[in-house]
Amino acid sequence: MAERLPFHVLVNIIIAARVGNSSTAFDHGGSLVRFDNLRTRFPLVCKAWHDAAVFTLHQRVGIAGGEMAQLFLRTLQERPERALFVRSLSVGLDSAQDAEPSTEEARLASTHILDVLEACTPLLLHLHVRPLHPSARPRLLAAIQSAPALTDLAVLPRLNLEDSPFQATDLLQLVTPTLERLELDAWAEPVPHPLPLPSFQSESLALTSLRISFTNGDAVVLALLEAAGPKLVSIDVYLEAGFESTDAIARALLPSHSTLRHLSYLNNPAGFEAHLDPNFERLFDRILPQFKHLHTLRTFTAEFSALNPFRLLPPSMRRLQLSAFDDSPTFHPTALLNSLTDHSIDVHLAELQLEDEGWEQDEVDAVADALAARGVAFTFVGITVDDEGV
Repeated sequence: MAERLPFHVLVNIIIAARVGNSSTAFDHGGSLVRFDNLRTRFPLVCKAWHDAAVFTLHQRVGIAGGEMAQLFLRTLQERPERALFVRSLSVGLDSAQDAEPSTEEARLASTHILDVLEACTPLLLHLHVRPLHPSARPRLLAAIQSAPALTDLAVLPRLNLEDSPFQATDLLQLVTPTLERLELDAWAEPVPHPLPLPSFQSESLALTSLRISFTNGDAVVLALLEAAGPKLVSIDVYLEAGFESTDAIARALLPSHSTLRHLSYLNNPAGFEAHLDPNFERLFDRILPQFKHLHTLRTFTAEFSALNPFRLLPPSMRRLQLSAFDDSPTFHPTALLNSLTDHSIDVHLAELQLEDEGWEQDEVDAVADALAARGVAFTFVGITVDDEGV
């Protein structure tokens, strides 16, 4: 019977039976699925299954640590054609090496891991990079640039800031012509300004989804957002110390106004007190009415100042998620209730989630009832601050 099944049918059977029952978890989150998670059992079912099982086994490869990398490299030395089977690759140090990424052991492990990456680049589509030794950066960037078909890239350095070898200027090398989705955490010291003017050619970019978490707002971030804007569908930006003025980020986001569907913009400005100034121009007061196709928005309430925030929301908006870490009155219970009594405004939202402190339960209930009357589900997330203010 197996001899009569087409190759693609066998592949689909094996994919359906795959389970990630062998993985390495990291203390700070995430995991790598080992490349041998099929346990090589399917190739042993019968001779007719062998080729399909081997092909499927190598389509998604996870390498955690130098020992696993060396094992996989030995396989490629004996069967070099199997490197061409790899479409999705996750690489990173193992748990012990990840705890001390600057050691000589971690450096050697990273060298072997990069050997695997370089061998698998010809037909690689998806790459997930977990922590490596800081010295890996030049080879890693070069390998990414040499992957001619890469569409998805997630580069997630350590959360330990001083160990991160990545910075904003690496975007110039990470954004390749074929890349459609990029996720980058660059927790590094900002490059001294003024930077050379970044060069991104809009017509050469394929990016539709961009997620970046940076310590500081940077000219390179702005240049990438502006250049990729006409094609971006999803933007997720977190800046620990971001842009004090709305001008630069507004200009960078506006080119995506006709394509963007999902936006998360969390900017912890260097001077949050500026947002409390009534004369400070709020980002979404300025740009939100132009985003006619936006479905979801996540941001701080400090980015709004309108007396009735629902006037700003485009009819396409379905989900609004807000965090209120300031004294802005816009989304306090009384202000929200007053806004909802203005029936000259249509509320098209399906869901509003608000994270704030200081609300009484009767206030939460009143707002929930008022929103429910408008067809909006309300979720309130209370913030608890302990006696030490932590």
